Amino acid sequence: MEENKNKQKFELFELGTVDEVVARFGGIKLLEEIQYEVPPVPMFGEQCPNADAGKSHLLRHPAIYYAKVSDYKMIGSAAFPIIQNKSIRHQFFSAEYWETSEQAMMCCYIREEQNLIGYTYINSYQQFTCSVINLVGNGSYNFAHWMTEFLPQLVLLRNAAVDLSGYKVLVDSRAFPSMLEALFLLGVSDEQLIKIDELSLNEFPEALWVSPVANVVFQRPKAMLSSELDKLTEPYHTIFHPEVLRITRDTFIGLMLEQPYDSTPEKIFIKRFPGRRYHARSIINEYAIQHKLEAEGFVSIEPSRLTFTEQIKFFSKAKYIVGASGAALLNMIWAPQGAKVIVLMNDSKVANYWYFSNIAFSVGHQLSYVLGKIDNTGNWHDIHHADFEIDLGAVVSALESAGLQIAEHPAVNKPVSDALEIAKLYQASGHLDKATAVYLDVLEIEPEHAEANHNLGLIEAQCQDAVAALGRFERAVLAKPEVEQYWVSYIESLIQTGAMESVADALDLGMNYGLRAAIAQKLAANVIDGFDIN
Repeated sequence: MEENKNKQKFELFELGTVDEVVARFGGIKLLEEIQYEVPPVPMFGEQCPNADAGKSHLLRHPAIYYAKVSDYKMIGSAAFPIIQNKSIRHQFFSAEYWETSEQAMMCCYIREEQNLIGYTYINSYQQFTCSVINLVGNGSYNFAHWMTEFLPQLVLLRNAAVDLSGYKVLVDSRAFPSMLEALFLLGVSDEQLIKIDELSLNEFPEALWVSPVANVVFQRPKAMLSSELDKLTEPYHTIFHPEVLRITRDTFIGLMLEQPYDSTPEKIFIKRFPGRRYHARSIINEYAIQHKLEAEGFVSIEPSRLTFTEQIKFFSKAKYIVGASGAALLNMIWAPQGAKVIVLMNDSKVANYWYFSNIAFSVGHQLSYVLGKIDNTGNWHDIHHADFEIDLGAVVSALESAGLQIAEHPAVNKPVSDALEIAKLYQASGHLDKATAVYLDVLEIEPEHAEANHNLGLIEAQCQDAVAALGRFERAVLAKPEVEQYWVSYIESLIQTGAMESVADALDLGMNYGLRAAIAQKLAANVIDGFDIN
């Protein structure tokens, strides 16, 4: 392997086609071309600005091939592989409506009229002597793109009885452990992995190439410019091969059959809080939605905290799934056919209403959207990723339309104040078992009672650990975010559990409510102390 950094060099390649590669290297067909009709997408909440979402559409995905090719190059995170100095674009690629990640970063220039593509600002040059399978491209570190465009390539090769042991597997250096776990389940070893950095140019003598398993526009041209807000997304901008998604689902579900899992709820709410703040598509009133859904028997979850195997098992019996538009929704594919999926999303004109709906259609689910008004929080540049507020009544309407009867919950008349005072006295006197029992009685009456959850969390942190208490503290914060002590307990618990990525977001959010800046600074200092600089 050799390395030579030269950021100023301009790498120019001819654009090539999938058909050319198949013809030159004798491509073997994995799946036939498919044509299918997707139904209209039901909408609730704010009015959908794209009339095409209310119509059915006929879509087509080309056949999928694989071939052993020579003189193979790839640029880390770039959209197209390079075979014998031709950049092999997706069949439906058009610069008119499809902008690649590297184009957005001003590192790539495409001239379709001249059949040329050029790259600049290459970070490093690497030469290898091994044969490879490439699972790197636009968004390959994102769970949704990984699950629909990259991981399925390996699944198809495995199902075609291809011996994978003789190949190194290229993965994005930013890939999460849960994504790599999926490869290990397919029999790939850690020693087979080569982690590829962004904008590195890598050369290999041979590769096992798979043609695109999806033709999905990475983003619309000039997405970050506030002036580009009127170009509507089209259904053909998001075309999956339904059989690819079904085969991927069935393969991993089959691998899980020998590992039974008891905690498999039928109703799931996918939380965004306390996820990343910037470009997060955050739901401003998520806590109100979470409270209502949990009262209806939904179990709230942040899938990113689970391993890949745990995510499969957790969603394996889901009948109803509600969540904001985001990568975690891809876990819908593990649910049994016929699941009802409710996606919460902002009402921007440029939104893509077919990404998740076409995935849901492919695996036999029924999907609808609840649209919320955009809130200009200042946490986004691309309006597609803007924060928004959802009308709770619209969520209820969507669920009822999907066949779920929403119960009326009469106000509880039984007072809890006396019981709470007794529990606090027990806690203060050290009778923690008795205090726990009374707090649990209070929570049976009022599950979201902030003080009861917080105080019970303190007991669990003392008698068990911070992991056990974290959920209690989070409920307290969600119920009464104006109480500073609840934020302190919650953030300290996040620090103790090692959830450092969530701490910064919690600090930011807390300061918007009851957390004073001086206290936030002290908590932030604890985060720094929590890192091992050695």
